[in-house]
Amino acid sequence: MGVMELPLNLKEFFKKRQFMGQKEEALKKIKHLVDTKFQGSYKSCFDHYDKLGLHNEKISKEELKVMLKDASIGFGDWARSIAASKIIKAVDVNKDNEISWEELKKMIGAHPR
Repeated sequence: MGVMELPLNLKEFFKKRQFMGQKEEALKKIKHLVDTKFQGSYKSCFDHYDKLGLHNEKISKEELKVMLKDASIGFGDWARSIAASKIIKAVDVNKDNEISWEELKKMIGAHPR
């Protein structure tokens, strides 16, 4: 994968959903955050944001909003709240309103680090 390239499943996720009207820009910002702050490791990114809350091996809506803010996605808490809700709804297989590492791995593709 190239520097700004994302796994196919993540591309498809955003392709199928309107993400604040700026899907490609959001993809680049997320990938940039993972590459620059977490050396390309989605697992390190997941663990970092999980530690902001209960550290329960799941990412809550509030933790996801912080990640979106750190990735410079959305303007204000309201926009990030909507985006976080949509992402959780799309990814949360067991319907507990949080994203587990297993659920995130399915979203980002077969070979997350």
